[in-house]
Amino acid sequence: MMLVLSALGSLGVMALIGIWPIRKSIDIMEGKCGMQASAPSLLRRMRGWSFVGVWGLLLLFVGAFYGDWAKTGDLDGAAMRAMERLRFVTELAVMIMGSDQ
Repeated sequence: MMLVLSALGSLGVMALIGIWPIRKSIDIMEGKCGMQASAPSLLRRMRGWSFVGVWGLLLLFVGAFYGDWAKTGDLDGAAMRAMERLRFVTELAVMIMGSDQ
């Protein structure tokens, strides 16, 4: 029961955090359709796209933690393996954020 409640809570938090990336991706997709004289340039539309990538990475990281916990039933082991994955996720996030400049 605790696994289900914590997974639902995390899903709610990630959904709230994900509102901005989804709006950003919609703006980018809409911007590709219309290139009027007053429309922002491609680089201005793409700025901030890295936040969408980082949000996706965090969503995958949290999902992998809950999947590991559900599969093994071992919370301590899942937390330990999540800390091992955190280094990899952090390096990916830094590379994604670096590409935004």
